[in-house]
Amino acid sequence: PYFSGKYAGTEEQSETENKLGKGKENNRESGIRKSEFLKPSLQALELEKEFDKMGDYIRNYLYTDVLVVNKTRKNPMQDYLSFWGYYQPSIPYWQRILLKVSMPVLLVFMKKALKLNPKHASERLILAKEVFTKVDALLKDGRKYLMKTDYPTFVDVTFAALAAPLLTLEKYTGGRARKESSLKREMMTPQAQKESDMFRDRPCGKFVLQMYEEHRQIREPPPSPESF
Repeated sequence: PYFSGKYAGTEEQSETENKLGKGKENNRESGIRKSEFLKPSLQALELEKEFDKMGDYIRNYLYTDVLVVNKTRKNPMQDYLSFWGYYQPSIPYWQRILLKVSMPVLLVFMKKALKLNPKHASERLILAKEVFTKVDALLKDGRKYLMKTDYPTFVDVTFAALAAPLLTLEKYTGGRARKESSLKREMMTPQAQKESDMFRDRPCGKFVLQMYEEHRQIREPPPSPESF
């Protein structure tokens, strides 16, 4: 439910309910839930900062693996285009054409600007695993959510959202992106797939799977664009 925004108090109440006071009661309950979800603490804010960095580490590792290391794919350019929304019907046709033409230049820029090289990516993966170890330790006592609450908070959502790319989850975009626009397991090298499997087997990886299974609602995927 938190991934769908239902805790923001936006559900409409009927006129009868408002007259009976139920509308205000429901809005107050929604506000309480929202405040619980966003409730800050020193530990929560510190974890959020660490998870933000972890997201950068994972992104660097996956970009390097797919864009630099993996040389075995049959049509890598199509994979590259998919990352930047080439298959999304909401992107105007002329922008998709521009993306396709400029992709070689964009790849060169990304490799330099983001330091996409195997050595740097391996170092970033090690740093990400240090965060995984910390989350594993938090979950060791059997808690369902990271802050030991009975409900997910922004800390849980932050970790799940930023760690999920390593698991190549189908639910990652919640149906907002077409399958062609998502990172697929077959785009990754065997070593990266192994790293994905090891993460999936860790307590923190299982936590991410649990978060997406229980709290990530799926929308109908957008229709295929008429032409490319």
